[in-house]
Amino acid sequence: MQWRLRTNSLKIPREGYFPLKLSNKQRRAIELARTIAKTSKAHYKHGALLVNGGSIINLAVNSDEYCRFSSRFNKNSFYPASRHAEIAACLNQPASATGGATLYVVRVRKDGSLGMSKPCEVCQGAMEFLGIRKVYYSEADGSISEMKIGGSR
Repeated sequence: MQWRLRTNSLKIPREGYFPLKLSNKQRRAIELARTIAKTSKAHYKHGALLVNGGSIINLAVNSDEYCRFSSRFNKNSFYPASRHAEIAACLNQPASATGGATLYVVRVRKDGSLGMSKPCEVCQGAMEFLGIRKVYYSEADGSISEMKIGGSR
């Protein structure tokens, strides 16, 4: 079954939410992140694509491995910081690559549909530190949402 990005309608209406109108480049980035997510070996399959200046900088999937960088932003030390896809895509990248960049993050369920992939507080803190400008992520209903990240380098 071919996956199609829904941008004009929602299955679950939410107050104050308007579907995003994505460009063809943004749709291709979502599709690539989706393809990458399928390769994750973690229980929940997430894929991320880091884009800056119209160029793909890096791509990554999540893993259950401990991530030392993420632990810096983890305020709840009870839970160890695993390597989330959005952080993995930014690791070992120079400031010029992450400053002002855009991330595309999706979760792929076992049936192939998109699931919730909104960045957690730890990832949001790390992305702000790295200077990421925007994040597009999949919602539980399969739609795509945008999050602006404050403070860029």
